Amino acid sequence: MKLSFCLSLVLLCFVTAAQAQYASKLHSLPLKPHPSIDTVEFNRQYKGAKAWWDKVFEWMRAADPASLQPGSYPIDGENVFVRVSQSPRDFDSTRWEGHRYYHDIHFIISGKERIGKGVIARDTAITPYDSARDITFYRGQGDYYPVSPGEFFIFFTKDAHRPFIKESGYPAVKHIVIKVRAIP
Repeated sequence: MKLSFCLSLVLLCFVTAAQAQYASKLHSLPLKPHPSIDTVEFNRQYKGAKAWWDKVFEWMRAADPASLQPGSYPIDGENVFVRVSQSPRDFDSTRWEGHRYYHDIHFIISGKERIGKGVIARDTAITPYDSARDITFYRGQGDYYPVSPGEFFIFFTKDAHRPFIKESGYPAVKHIVIKVRAIP
């Protein structure tokens, strides 16, 4: 029993140290990671696709996203790219969404909005999967967070999210989404 407990403790320390190693990447950026980010999944994805995530982080450190016009911009071809939008929506005009092949990193440059985070496994699909857009829309529930410049969210393929929710008093919001190809 004691040996089993000791082995479990050693394994926990090893896993925690490995997670801290990769999670430190999140804290080395000019933007603050939101506490809702699943660091266990981030560590798994980072370890499996380090080159893509390092390109994301380099872009986040070096790019001037405030100068980008709405549209798409490649970082690493179809593996990593950026989408810029400036259209927050009324709550009833937004929907829960999820992706199969890309994770989303969301942050805003100007203005304020809200974003929802849920779990796809608890939600009900209300549209068929659209492979051209890598998206399914859901009926679901989750937590809502205020979003301000200076922080970012990561939504993995297991996460439902409800982005672009207009915050009173902020008709214009510059929203950045970085799409990162998921590993299985």
